[in-house]
Amino acid sequence: MTEPEAERIAREDKTTEQEGLKWQRRSDEFLVGYVSHDRPGQFHTPAIVEMQRRVMASYERASVEASRQTGVVIRLTKQLAWLTVAIVVLTLVQVAIALWNR
Repeated sequence: MTEPEAERIAREDKTTEQEGLKWQRRSDEFLVGYVSHDRPGQFHTPAIVEMQRRVMASYERASVEASRQTGVVIRLTKQLAWLTVAIVVLTLVQVAIALWNR
């Protein structure tokens, strides 16, 4: 790779990064409104890409939260099973005492 070619690539990378930051700062409402209008142009695709990135990020956060909540539900279910066993044992003890004292 020649020196001018490397400089050109570095310049393009910086421009691409600046373009991405510009769209990243926009609100969700702006992006949806911008994309929903049927206008061709060079900025239409970056807006769609940014919207997709935000949707994927929200899916990932929802997935992590769902996993955490699933763990809590499993733990509570196991605790409930032990409490059920304890109630059954205490009931059997009370029935045995009642029959013994007859």
